[in-house]
Parts: sequence; C-alpha cells; structure tokens
Amino acid sequence: MTSTSKIVIYEWRAWSGFLFPAMFPECVRLQARLSDWDDDVESQIPTGAEVFVFHLDITHSSGIPHNRLALCRRLENQGITVLNCTATNISKEFVHLACRRLGLNTAEEEPDGKPTDKLIIKTNWNYGGESEAALEPRDCRLLGIGSVSSDFTASSYQIVVRSEIHPSIWSRPDLIIERFIENKSDIFYRAYWLRDHLVVSEVTDPAPIKKMPEGIGRRNWFFRLSSLNRESAQSVPSAIRGLSNQILRFLRATRIDFGTLDIVMDDHGKYYFIDLNTTPFWGATREPRMLSFLRDGLCDPEPLKPLA
Repeated sequence: MTSTSKIVIYEWRAWSGFLFPAMFPECVRLQARLSDWDDDVESQIPTGAEVFVFHLDITHSSGIPHNRLALCRRLENQGITVLNCTATNISKEFVHLACRRLGLNTAEEEPDGKPTDKLIIKTNWNYGGESEAALEPRDCRLLGIGSVSSDFTASSYQIVVRSEIHPSIWSRPDLIIERFIENKSDIFYRAYWLRDHLVVSEVTDPAPIKKMPEGIGRRNWFFRLSSLNRESAQSVPSAIRGLSNQILRFLRATRIDFGTLDIVMDDHGKYYFIDLNTTPFWGATREPRMLSFLRDGLCDPEPLKPLA
C-alpha cells in the first residue's frame, strides 16, 4: 500500500474532521490558495510523492489552481496518481444532468404539476453554499462564480407543496427544486468510495432531512467495483446489488475517484441520487472496518474505466 507520507493532499477548508485526512492522517498537506497557478502547486510537491489528491471544499473548483488540467497531466507523466482531477463540479444540477444522461432516476421538478405535490427547495451549491458564502467578492470573481444568497442554507432547506412556491423561486439559478422523496421505513443511504473500493451504508433516520450524524447505527456493504457482480451474487440483497450497480455507472461516467453520494429511496424501491460530495465530513465516527477498507482503495493500480 502507498505510504501515507507519499500522499499529498491539496486542501482548502477541508482538513480537521474530514474523511480523507481521517484515513491518511500523516499525508503531506498543501494548503490551497484561490490565486494558485499550476506551477505554484507543483513546486511544493515533495520528491517521492506517489498520490496527489484534490480536496477542495467548494462546489465549482475547476480554477483551483489555475491551469489545473495541465498540472494533472504533468503529475501523471511523472508517475503520480492524481485523484479527482476532473471532479470540479458537485452541484445538484450536475448530479441531475449525470443521472438523466445515464437513464437513472432524478428527483428534479418543473413548475407544472399537481399543486399538492410535496417538494423541497435547496441551493444548487454544496452544503448550502457555506464555503462560497464565506468568500470575499474578489474571490468570487476570481473563481467566476456569482454571490451566494443566505436565504437557503443547508440547515434551512424548505419542504413545501408546489402551490406554496412563488414563481420567482423557479427561475433562480442558485436554487434547485426537487420532489421530496421519502419512504415509510425512513431508510437512507450513503455511498463512500475510494477508487475501486465502495461502501454502501444504510441507516434509519426519522428526520425529514436525512443526515448521517455521528454515532448513528448503520448497516454496511463492502464492494470492489471491478468485481462487483461476482463478489456480491450470494451475500448481498438484490436491491443493494441493484443500487451498487447504479453507483458504479455514475462513477464511471463522472470519473470521480473519491467521495460520497447521498441516496434516498421511495416506497416503490426506486433510488434517487441527491447529493455528491468530494470532501465528505467524518468527525469522530467509529467505523474502523470502513476506514481500513476504503484506505485499501489506493492499492488498486487500475482506475475505473469510463462506460462505453
């Protein structure tokens, strides 16, 4: 396995309590600056580095650093594995678009529909745009993003019926309106992966807005994506096998090496991907088998291949 001292994490607002540092606490930490260029970053990478990880707690990160793809190409030419090179958009809109293209279920909604339909209003930003809201105007201009409104945060998503939504809300580019997906069992899923290693966690949470609080009981399934169907044929419920195959399709199409997906299910057993995060929080969660299994994902020399 790659030594943790040979893993370089290029980090912005995502160190203490986050999952990747919890797995590799002794990795080399480079603090990103929004003004960084590719040469600035490359000059800080120590000799002998084997893995370089983009770990930026922001929704749109294509400009961090500037000339990002050129940096990735040079590092790969040096034999350094780059994680999440092209994972630069984790917006709700991106998740919807990827699911539509793959023929997966999507919770996105349009203005027309039954007035009594239960819907949820969210920001299009990751975690309610908390990171973006902390930026100075000059930083927003540097990243090419608009200002972030504070009226819809991650802790104030609104569950309403369609008739209660003002027409102006539907036209706001910073907001996403989804069908509110729920099931009578209050079951919720989160998928965690690092390259070829995937863990699907099932929890029961009666709260309307499903979360993964520290200490919540969970049921875990462990997969190697490269041998998904062979490994799980006998030991995993068919519904979880189906979900894991949907996750595999999503990951191959989006080429995201590390992160989490939040997944809700309706009473008909249909799954909906609702949130993507490439800097998942971990906190004091005690799941040593999960951490060990995900860490071993860096043993795999072959990245996931895109779908044909």
